[in-house]
Amino acid sequence: KHARISQDDPAADPINTDDIDMPCPDSIGAMETYSERDRIVKLGCSTVMQVAGKYRMQDSVTTYHPDGDLNPVFRYSRDLIAMWNIRFGYYLLEQQYVVGKKICRDTDNVSAPNIVKPMMWKSVVLEYFKSLVDRGIIVDFDFSKASLVVGISTTNPNRLDTSFSTKLSGIARISSTQNIVGFNFG
Repeated sequence: KHARISQDDPAADPINTDDIDMPCPDSIGAMETYSERDRIVKLGCSTVMQVAGKYRMQDSVTTYHPDGDLNPVFRYSRDLIAMWNIRFGYYLLEQQYVVGKKICRDTDNVSAPNIVKPMMWKSVVLEYFKSLVDRGIIVDFDFSKASLVVGISTTNPNRLDTSFSTKLSGIARISSTQNIVGFNFG
């Protein structure tokens, strides 16, 4: 089920999906409480709830759980899928627009085919950021845009250097609401 969700929508998470193929016992024991599920997740184990006699996925996690890391980037399977999608999409763009091209400076006036200039590649990557935001994989386009640096290597004329930062979108796993009640005195 997780594979199908990841394939169809890499920004999605299998949270609150039922596992219809897995026999469910009468009780899931300690996992019935949030505090126990939270403890189990922090140990690197996935969790479920029992709803209408079926397992309902709550947290699909990896075994990555370093001590002291409150929000480890490799904890949730969904986050890995999102990061892999970012990397693979970027790789495909590199193959199309960078690899095997002649590297030219932004200020060069070049009429030859099959060239890449830092500004050309930067515009491709910026469009990629927009598509990632549109697909719900990352957030804060302006943050990624501000972090994007593209240039010709200062030590290797055959290398185009690119660096950037992104912020993965979150998944609402916990909801917090505050209700302030007052009275109507006439």
